[in-house]
Amino acid sequence: IQLPLLKAESGQHYSEILETLYVTCFKNFSYRGAQKKVELRQPKLGSKKEQSDTTEGQDTNPQSGDTSEVAQPENLILEKGPRRIRDKEHLKFIASNNCLICGRFPTQAHHIQYAQARALSRKVSDEWTVPLCALHHRALHDHGNEEKWWAENGIEPVEEAIGLWQLSHHLDSAG
Repeated sequence: IQLPLLKAESGQHYSEILETLYVTCFKNFSYRGAQKKVELRQPKLGSKKEQSDTTEGQDTNPQSGDTSEVAQPENLILEKGPRRIRDKEHLKFIASNNCLICGRFPTQAHHIQYAQARALSRKVSDEWTVPLCALHHRALHDHGNEEKWWAENGIEPVEEAIGLWQLSHHLDSAG
């Protein structure tokens, strides 16, 4: 199998072009409140001759082939996203309630996906959970549009989740 040469007309490899674009887009990018600092490495240029001809802090413009100044942040400060609370006792409490749709028992804790901003490979906080029997839990995931599914069933899950969270934590503090 012959793979194509992944080079632009200028002779620069597409991975280098993408890296340059990435650094250019994020040169002023920072989040507040971070505890970790992430360093961006200097993007590579097409050939060794090009690398020796340019000075540090300059890069090749992927569209024109010209060199243009790219401000390189020494450190990129990342802010933690929305806090993801994990509470096994609350999940047990949720599972001890009847299904919101049909009243069946036992139930599973369903995390309301749209209740919190998305994060890569992370569920929403456990505070945004409601009880669903296995049949309705599967039906919801199979439906695809969670907000529409809840509307069709006439239930406001976010309000239910808030009430269950408050009830769960009120019971914890009383005991």
